[in-house]
Amino acid sequence: IKLNQGQIVIYPSTSIHSVKRVTKGERLACIGWIQSYITSNEDRNILFGLNAGALGLLAKHGQSAELDLIFQSFNNLLRRLGD
Repeated sequence: IKLNQGQIVIYPSTSIHSVKRVTKGERLACIGWIQSYITSNEDRNILFGLNAGALGLLAKHGQSAELDLIFQSFNNLLRRLGD
């Protein structure tokens, strides 16, 4: 992956990766860890899709009582699935 200055790659720690040798200039690295409260990857994907879809509808059509119910359900599900 070739990035522009200031961009970052985030990947699962289970991924094998490597970097190429710096031949000019310098490489600055920031290393950290992020842990999800949702342990199941499948549950995280469902929550992501639900939230992304709701945000898309909000941007396209504005706030509505129906979207409020979707966001409420999303947040309740997030609390239920979280550790």
